[in-house]
Amino acid sequence: MISWPIGGGGRKRVLFYAESPVKFAMFRPVQERMAGDDRLGFWFAGQLRGTESSRVMARKLGVEGATPIRRGLASLAEFDAFVTADYEIWSGFDRSWLPITGAPRVQLFHGVSVRNGAIQPRMRKYHRLFAVGPYMSRRFVETGILEEGDPSLVPVGMPKTDRFFDGSLDADAIRARLGLDPSRPTVMLAPTWIRHSPMMAYGDELLERLAAGAPA
Repeated sequence: MISWPIGGGGRKRVLFYAESPVKFAMFRPVQERMAGDDRLGFWFAGQLRGTESSRVMARKLGVEGATPIRRGLASLAEFDAFVTADYEIWSGFDRSWLPITGAPRVQLFHGVSVRNGAIQPRMRKYHRLFAVGPYMSRRFVETGILEEGDPSLVPVGMPKTDRFFDGSLDADAIRARLGLDPSRPTVMLAPTWIRHSPMMAYGDELLERLAAGAPA
């Protein structure tokens, strides 16, 4: 088998793959938490909208502590773990004769929605599914994709929301910086990705009005 030497200095080699910023946003807190572990080395591969290289994408996303590697070369290298929040990864990683197929696969998931786009049989190709919460785990079982107690389902929560609970955000300072009145109610809008979602229908106008301070 062909194997591309990437080194690693005796560390466990972890490859993260992303094809959009939201996928990397899920992994960033995990990498930041593990960055100080000398036993681990991180590599990053991706291709934003199929046009920009791993190195360009890493620069735009602010990827730190991970070595950018072209996805073609990544497929030729041996890794100890392959992590992604993409549901459909580059087909080159699925060729059985490539070294990358020998790496244990971890699915982080980039979100949860009532459309249940993540609940699909192809997820069985991952060795570990880092389930966002009990709803996701339950749906995998209810649809018959996985059985109750399947060890591949690991409840971890949603890494990109950790900052809401770990004390790293100062709510009062953020409100003051943005000029927000703490006495006014907060409304959360979190639409899933769909062609006719609120953000697709009137998102630009909503953001412009909010930025201008006008009633929406």
